Amino acid sequence: VGFAVEYSVHVVARWLLADASIKTSLERVEHAMEFLFLPTFMSFVSSTIGVACLAFTDFKFNEVFFFRPLIIVMFVTYFFGCLWLPVCLALLDFDCVKFGGGVGVSEVD
Repeated sequence: VGFAVEYSVHVVARWLLADASIKTSLERVEHAMEFLFLPTFMSFVSSTIGVACLAFTDFKFNEVFFFRPLIIVMFVTYFFGCLWLPVCLALLDFDCVKFGGGVGVSEVD
């Protein structure tokens, strides 16, 4: 479950809580992804390397029931959370989904 929501949760939270001075949804996506793209990519690469180690096991059980599902989950969730989701969020340009603080409120990074 952790891999399935890891990237999506961070992108959506950063998008929702963007500063109120950021007006359009596309600008909110740019704000979220310019901060999150590198950390999520590094997380994807390091997790994929860790999971790839399972491909070299001599036990067929590990390859079939751990490696294959995990590598599929890694690629699908990264694609969804960092590529597809920002495109969808850019289309949601409604005031009711903007929860960010006012201008001058400091961010907790």
